[in-house]
Amino acid sequence: MSLLYANNTEEDILLRKELDEFVMRFLSKFQVQHVLSQAGEGWKGHRGFVSPDLINKYMAPADETNKTLLCGPPPMVNATKKALGGLGWKDPGVFVQGYGSGLVSNL
Repeated sequence: MSLLYANNTEEDILLRKELDEFVMRFLSKFQVQHVLSQAGEGWKGHRGFVSPDLINKYMAPADETNKTLLCGPPPMVNATKKALGGLGWKDPGVFVQGYGSGLVSNL
């Protein structure tokens, strides 16, 4: 399982310690890639936004058995949906949780 976790700054990463512990506990089954849009000078991780290149590098390919869940502000979700669509992801493989609504819908 892969998590591409986008945030503005390093301080914005919710549950970072718990996620890092989970990665260490399940090294062969779970990975997290942090992506910061406003990374500080000392940040050694990914910078910018979740891109098709990051999706290709860290996520399983689009097929009928793989799933992805998007959650975040509408501009980020829309850009990521577009990137996923360009990589062959189709409904019902992509689910979107409405930001603040708690609802999940398909792409």
